[in-house]
Amino acid sequence: MMKRSLVLWTLFLSGILTVSCQSNTAQKPTANNQQMKKFEWRPSVSAPKIYPIQIHKGFLYGPDGNAIQIPRGRIVKNGWGKTGASFVIGEDIKPVPNRLEVTWLSLSENQFYAGSFELPAERMVQNFETTFIDQRDKEDAYNSIVIGLAPGGMVSVWMRGPSKSIEVANFKAAVTDIPMEEFNPLGTQNREEYVQNRLNSLDEKYQTDLEEKGVDIDKWDAARAQFSWKLNFSPIAGGELATVLAEGLNGEHFFVRSDNRILEANEDLFVPAYLKISWYDTSKNKYGAKIYLDEEETLKAFWSLSKEAKMLELIIEVDRYHSNINIYLQGDDARTSLQKARSNVYATVD
Repeated sequence: MMKRSLVLWTLFLSGILTVSCQSNTAQKPTANNQQMKKFEWRPSVSAPKIYPIQIHKGFLYGPDGNAIQIPRGRIVKNGWGKTGASFVIGEDIKPVPNRLEVTWLSLSENQFYAGSFELPAERMVQNFETTFIDQRDKEDAYNSIVIGLAPGGMVSVWMRGPSKSIEVANFKAAVTDIPMEEFNPLGTQNREEYVQNRLNSLDEKYQTDLEEKGVDIDKWDAARAQFSWKLNFSPIAGGELATVLAEGLNGEHFFVRSDNRILEANEDLFVPAYLKISWYDTSKNKYGAKIYLDEEETLKAFWSLSKEAKMLELIIEVDRYHSNINIYLQGDDARTSLQKARSNVYATVD
């Protein structure tokens, strides 16, 4: 009798364990399962042209624990948010990283920074799964993760594709110190000399700006501001906008056709730093223009006019000869001329 009871009790427990395992197996995919999805992407590094950096070591860690090395050793000064050097070794298809570790030398400050940061992996997975339409009316997607490093320990992370990029994370790294024998074991151990030699490689314009203005640590937070605004193309003699490339102070960009919804009223859009547009006149002649906006003037205008207006319009006014452009920022009852903006208008073809 005792033996029979033990057998029945054993079978009862086995049934509970079986049901439990089946129940666990039937659960919906967890966040970890979601993050293990794989996509084709490469890591890259970005730094402002005026504030070069050099990475000592850096890694992106995936949910599987594998580390992907961030390009190191080179002087980075390719522009904020831009794609730079990239390693092509390893798997093309890989999980989205959930952690960033990076140590670098900010050459303009002669200062090392380091940090370990958790990345919004679930959001990044969703972004990789989302496509968008480019300036050719073709489907496009994100294909790189760009790590931006700036003075003051600023760290920004963008997802970037050929026709669109968005910032997905922003962090502040801590000041640290790395011995020169570790940072540059086969070269000079004089840190001052090492840093100055690298700064001498800057374009003369940036060297002059750095000497006269110094390092502006606060500008990076200010540059991340977003506003509600839309584009208003206004050719005096008539015409039709064709394409728009816009690059923001915050490192984001988009390159789209004129009928793309992103050009309509947008509640959260970056402050533009550069525009490249194309259009047709009434005779179907095609023109293009590169527009360089002054950072301080433009940001000041956005802040000033947004106090009274819920929606702003960036007006691109083309003269009757399609040879000159004026830029305005329009609020509800006020308009500011962006007089420091520079433009180059040219004839082009499809």
